[in-house]
Amino acid sequence: MPVEPEWKRLPRLDVELVEFLRKKYPPIEFKNQDKEDFLKQAMMQAGAAEVIASISRIIDLQNKKG
Repeated sequence: MPVEPEWKRLPRLDVELVEFLRKKYPPIEFKNQDKEDFLKQAMMQAGAAEVIASISRIIDLQNKKG
């Protein structure tokens, strides 16, 4: 018996969630700041971007597969 993908067990996700998160966590720019502070912000932003991309992929799968 085939194993059901994990994303199929998730509730339906809304594309508005992705739009909200992209606005809340926009790309950061290096401005007159300490390099260490920028690095911390960049790492947080990279994590947020990965989560947003994952949610977006799940939405695409849900819309294609129902």
